[in-house]
Amino acid sequence: MELRGFSQSATDLARELESLEVTPERVRASGIEVVSQIIEKAKEVSSPSQSMHLGGDTWYWNFQEMGEAYQFALALLNGFKRSALEQGLYYLKPSMAIGFGDPKFDGPRFLDDASIETYKKADGGRSYTLFAVENAIAELATIGVPMAPHPKFSDDPNVRHIVWTKEPDPQSGEPALEISLPKLLLDSEVIYSETASGALANIVRQQERSGSALVFGGPGSLDDPVFRSYISNTIALLRSEKEVSLTVISYLPLNEIQSSYAWLELCRQMQIEFSDSFAFSAFAIPKGQLRPFSYHIYDHETVHIGLRAYSPQKGTPTLSSSIMLKNAKIAERFETEFMEHYRSLGQLSDKKYAELLGEMEGISNSEKNRVLKSVNEILGRISH
Repeated sequence: MELRGFSQSATDLARELESLEVTPERVRASGIEVVSQIIEKAKEVSSPSQSMHLGGDTWYWNFQEMGEAYQFALALLNGFKRSALEQGLYYLKPSMAIGFGDPKFDGPRFLDDASIETYKKADGGRSYTLFAVENAIAELATIGVPMAPHPKFSDDPNVRHIVWTKEPDPQSGEPALEISLPKLLLDSEVIYSETASGALANIVRQQERSGSALVFGGPGSLDDPVFRSYISNTIALLRSEKEVSLTVISYLPLNEIQSSYAWLELCRQMQIEFSDSFAFSAFAIPKGQLRPFSYHIYDHETVHIGLRAYSPQKGTPTLSSSIMLKNAKIAERFETEFMEHYRSLGQLSDKKYAELLGEMEGISNSEKNRVLKSVNEILGRISH
């Protein structure tokens, strides 16, 4: 199957909708999503043994029986027909051909003659045409498929036009698909960071250019130079003249008492010093409990999602990479979840602070003193 003029249609439509910031890539991606849903619906009639999407506008399917291939083609063309007549999707214009043989491929390239000829006829057809090619003509004739010469290939005895519009629709009575487009991601800017240092660098850059941030995640190690640099940057930002608000919810793993205590103490001190711009809430999670994934929300439109991997050296899952995407609707969903949790937990109070300390059994006074010294160093209250 070929989609007639698909690439050009996407470019032309996007050009006409520049004021809405619609791009050719978005039009093509949404078109492919619609096609994918029509294909999945057609598979309910007849399921291919092999499927391939070759490039942006070419699809291929292999069937064990000719009748199955024909019923699939009918379901597919009628699905496109309904999408055009009932939903106005006129720019999706399929041209199809059915061949018969032993298909051979090298990746997306056809190697056998039957597949090559079938592809050429599909590529050369007009919108909503269905051709039988070479040996498929005799095979389809044995099951009573109506065929006739086509004006474009009238001199070629190895091509016949299948009069599919006179045939019963295998999905007769089916309503047009309620197309669900991935419109959120099609309009999004996405950045993938492959390393923890790259992820933290992106966080720092985004934090510096944003006016507000909502942060959910677990503690890092204050002994880690990269994480310590991120904390120092955050403190410098809060002390700058820039108007910024930062709200943090942290989970504190009780099997990592040192880092959990350090993070709790640091954030408590920051909440006291930056009471007008920094708010903090926290809850403990016991050993063995599945850790939530971390995320940040910047200016109600950008979401940073942290991804973890287990570190044999540290004996715990740590930040390893991240995905950052800019989309206001996705950010809104994350923000709603965040605020519900924050209201449930409440801001860290003296009472809650004492309760969390009570759960951190096993941390010695000497370790607490070491942590407090490190926290004061980060806050610039004592020299290194």
